[in-house]
Amino acid sequence: MGKIAIGGLDSNQLTGSVGSHTFRYTNGQLVVSQKAATVTNPRTYEQVARRALFLNVAAAGKLLSSATFKFAFEDKEAKQTDYNMFFKYAMMTSNPVYITKNMRQSGVCVPVEYPVSRGSLPKITYSYDASAQAFVTNLFASDVTANTTVAEFSIDLRAKNKSHQFLPDDKLVYVVLNGTMGDDGYVRFDVVGASMLVSYDDTAKLSSVLPLLKIVNGKVAFTASAYSCIAVLHSRPTEDGVYVSPQDLALSDDLKAYAAIFRTADAKYLSMKSLGGWNDSLIGSKASTSLNNGTVVRDLEDVNDSQGSQQGSSQGGSTNPEPGTGGNPSTGGSGQDTGGGNNGGSTGDGWEEG
Repeated sequence: MGKIAIGGLDSNQLTGSVGSHTFRYTNGQLVVSQKAATVTNPRTYEQVARRALFLNVAAAGKLLSSATFKFAFEDKEAKQTDYNMFFKYAMMTSNPVYITKNMRQSGVCVPVEYPVSRGSLPKITYSYDASAQAFVTNLFASDVTANTTVAEFSIDLRAKNKSHQFLPDDKLVYVVLNGTMGDDGYVRFDVVGASMLVSYDDTAKLSSVLPLLKIVNGKVAFTASAYSCIAVLHSRPTEDGVYVSPQDLALSDDLKAYAAIFRTADAKYLSMKSLGGWNDSLIGSKASTSLNNGTVVRDLEDVNDSQGSQQGSSQGGSTNPEPGTGGNPSTGGSGQDTGGGNNGGSTGDGWEEG
């Protein structure tokens, strides 16, 4: 930074900063220096890439919570919320997806294998069975009918799943995101969530409490569309707190294929450009992007930076997607409360977009 010493001026005449220059006195002489610029938002490639990643994570968190589903993380610290923990884990996903700012504002979300809980109870696994149009879990159960009660199912669930040790007042929770492909080429989701308290004397009809539940080849399953994902959670209230099973969202095969469109280098580039881009002087004309298929180095000037290119070539849709129809569906019966943690209050906080 250049400095100019000027003598013969009174200290009361020039002090502080004027325009881009700062005036101060050193050893009786006036020193003029260039005012230091404070860069609060340097927009480095890494910063903008992280903001791009956040777009879909925020959309997914809000979408999941639209069914009053509550995230649940046993490992959160005293000052952390389950909402914070969802972001912590989701932002570390090893195979991320990227949407643009306009897509986010128009209600587009691409749910992927995000975590919804972390805990010490045995994990419930599930995968999509296209022939049954349902996610089938690793929980065993006898066939159910329209007249099966919560008590009958609870007793059977405990007897056939010794490793999970379902106890009275434990909770079985699910949240299903059923998607429909729109004319604009984007899948939008309706969210359905429900929960059941394990009880040996509850005479309520199981179908009214867990309306999507069915039995497929002797296992508990939940009906879902071709473009769908699910999380099923087991929680247990104790004097020491609420214990939960560690669960991630699981995707149907069609949704996996759809999500792959948004895992590409082009998708990341378009997302970052939609946020205003980054400071090229910090990285040059090329950027190294870590993706699911290794390290991809692209000449950024060769990529079409229009959002319409992504929507048109990748999905064959309009460049102006309409807002989605996902919202706050009713699940009916006592299944409305889908708190992921405890009875009479969730371990998680209501999701609010930051």
